Amino acid sequence: MDLDPTYTLWHPALITKNGQSQIGINVTPGAYDKMPSGPKSFFENLLDEIGLKAAVESWEILTYRSNYQGLRDKKSDWMEKWPINWRIKITLVDTIKDLSFVGNEYFESYAYSSDPAYHLHDKEKIEKTACLIISDFNDNADLIKAKNKIESSELLKEMRTSLNIVQIPNFYVVNIGNTFFQLQIFLGEFPDSFYSEGAAYAKAIEKICSKEGGITSFEKRTDEWDEWDKLYE
Repeated sequence: MDLDPTYTLWHPALITKNGQSQIGINVTPGAYDKMPSGPKSFFENLLDEIGLKAAVESWEILTYRSNYQGLRDKKSDWMEKWPINWRIKITLVDTIKDLSFVGNEYFESYAYSSDPAYHLHDKEKIEKTACLIISDFNDNADLIKAKNKIESSELLKEMRTSLNIVQIPNFYVVNIGNTFFQLQIFLGEFPDSFYSEGAAYAKAIEKICSKEGGITSFEKRTDEWDEWDKLYE
């Protein structure tokens, strides 16, 4: 019997930091809903599944909630609207030039570790969880406009003040196979009540992205855009 994928690996991207190559990957749960903490071979397997054979030096894992793949039905529970995902940053032993060979948006993973970390949104494990908004754009100029408006918005400044947030969001841009542009926006860490009460600050950022032509839902984007043939022909 065929095994179900343990995870789905989304939007691989190359990051160069202090002369070292890092691979950033967003991970959503499949048959396995706990993020393994190792061993090193697990992360090398993840790289192999995106088509990169490389030795791993170290790794970092960020647990976050995002509604990009979350359910949008009003009747859905807040944990279904804002499911737990992970952002993995893998530092390589050797440097690489690019990830031009990666043309797909996501990959099914069958990597497994016998040393899983406990699910990090357990109340006794973590009090706050990072929030990530993901918005896809056909035009990089629209992405830049959205980013600039988020940075300068007086409404968002007021909302950050009320939430006791000091800094503006962190932005991370990924080009998906040269077919569209993705803006990943880390807003900070929030308690469960932020999400269960509607995540107004996150919704305000989504609204800015939408006004500039961005789509913040994977399901909605696949319904509205005709990009499948471009990605998987």
